[in-house]
Amino acid sequence: MTMVTIVQAINQQNALAGKAFVKGHYLSPECQIGWNSTQSATGQSSDGGTIWIKHGRCGMHRLRTTNPHGVQFSTVIVVSFHPVFITKMDRAYNVKCEYLETQKSITPITVTQIAQSFPEPSCSYTIRKDELDGEVLKYARVGQQVVHRWECETSVYGMLVHSCFVEDGQGRRVMVIDEQGCHTDRLLLGDPTYVEALNVAYRESSVFKFADRIAVRFICQIRLCLRTNEGCAGITPPACPSPVQDALERNNLRRKKRAETNDMIADLVSQTVYVLDDTELNDYTQLEEPISEENHKQSSTVCISPIAVGILSSCLTITVLITSMLMIVFGIRRRSGVHSTATVVPTLSSHISKKYYY
Repeated sequence: MTMVTIVQAINQQNALAGKAFVKGHYLSPECQIGWNSTQSATGQSSDGGTIWIKHGRCGMHRLRTTNPHGVQFSTVIVVSFHPVFITKMDRAYNVKCEYLETQKSITPITVTQIAQSFPEPSCSYTIRKDELDGEVLKYARVGQQVVHRWECETSVYGMLVHSCFVEDGQGRRVMVIDEQGCHTDRLLLGDPTYVEALNVAYRESSVFKFADRIAVRFICQIRLCLRTNEGCAGITPPACPSPVQDALERNNLRRKKRAETNDMIADLVSQTVYVLDDTELNDYTQLEEPISEENHKQSSTVCISPIAVGILSSCLTITVLITSMLMIVFGIRRRSGVHSTATVVPTLSSHISKKYYY
């Protein structure tokens, strides 16, 4: 089975030359298609093309949905107008294909049924900072304390969290919670804890990541059961084996779970968390912080580099020296003027006196 995506080129003055590829899989031949200036690699004209992607390949995401019932496949297609580089003219499209399920009941005779229908709940999976009601995490560092939270907004259904995987966004995934709803590696993620209403589950954990990757994302399946008439008994919470139980008993429990009645199942995907180094984390968190009024207020503290301090000190010293020299020169000239005046005055006085007696 294949997924078909039609990529229409954006109207440009120049003919299309470049590629369409799945984001994160540029180097994979099966995840891209190229065009030249006259004809595409598939033989179509340069105004568009067709890219074929096999289900489950090229990092394609698969989600089982409950409202509406069906399966959704999604991926991101990048249309690049340059054969080598990503430029401002390029476009990215989030492509989703939904396959809806139709359920029909056929009965050989007419029967009277008394049934009560319940609205399907809205469920979510988030990774919180520090505590159950903490803020939804976007950036983190290895070893940071977080809380995984699964929640369905309902008082009618209970849920079982199972079949959880951690992904790196490049096609690699590792199971952290098995089909039974129990952990596979306690160092990564332990068994979820369920509240009494069975509509919320959570688990404390420390942040981890794949080697040479900064992004991690978790995807889990949830199984919904009606709480009325003990409809969730034996389903949730799961009876997880203790660490001393052997692998054989765990496998028997898995087979027992798979043999039970199939209830409503859906997929939940957490937000993508970027696991960064401490210095990178500080830079990104500062960018994410909202601008507050205190950030606009002028600070009374001014930071000056050592070079600036030296320059200011030199300028201040030169200014003091120049001022001192000007004051000395002004004083000397003033004294010289005083002596000259004192000498002239007696001379004029004596001259006037002599003239008076004549």
